Amino acid sequence: MKTIILISIMILSANLINGQTPIIPIFQGDGSSGQVENAYYKDTYNDYDRFEGTWRYANNGDTLEIVLKKKEMQYIKSLPKNYFEDILIGEYRYVENGIEKLNTLDNLNINFNDPYNYNIVGGIIRKYDPSLPSGYCAGCEPGDVKVLLDYYESIFDQLTLAPSVNMEIKAFEENGIEKLQLFVVVRSYGISHKDDTDAPSTTTIPAATEFVLEKVE
Repeated sequence: MKTIILISIMILSANLINGQTPIIPIFQGDGSSGQVENAYYKDTYNDYDRFEGTWRYANNGDTLEIVLKKKEMQYIKSLPKNYFEDILIGEYRYVENGIEKLNTLDNLNINFNDPYNYNIVGGIIRKYDPSLPSGYCAGCEPGDVKVLLDYYESIFDQLTLAPSVNMEIKAFEENGIEKLQLFVVVRSYGISHKDDTDAPSTTTIPAATEFVLEKVE
């Protein structure tokens, strides 16, 4: 009898939790999420798994290395709704002409309560869909998956108006090798440093430059 009562309580608790936290696929084809209070936007199709790992581009003294990880059920405080979400986080190392310009990889050793403290973070998903305009997943072929992630550099903190910068990353396979096609995309810039000196004219990792990275681990 006690066993039956215990099982009944467990089922009731599970139903209550599910009722309070509906599970919604994070990929809905339109990039929308965060519209339902306390919902859990889950990577139902495991799209983020294709991006996890260490990836590297190297060419003539230039190196770009990024490490991406999936964090599950992160609590996101946002307006107008608060919700849970699977999310990609990452950090990077960039070398130009043999000189290291950026290296934030050590941040991966920190378990930030707010995932937006990482320098690469987000996870808007795009997939090939011939019924949608070509710009929806530009350059995508059947089976490709693309994510749009927020991207930060330390120079951004010096700007009066922070720039809106993304990493647009497509996962694909070529000759049996897992690869990423990566672009840094600048949406807008601030106009000056806080000390009124000239603002940087571009990101340290060159914007609009194609990087093709291979998975190394």
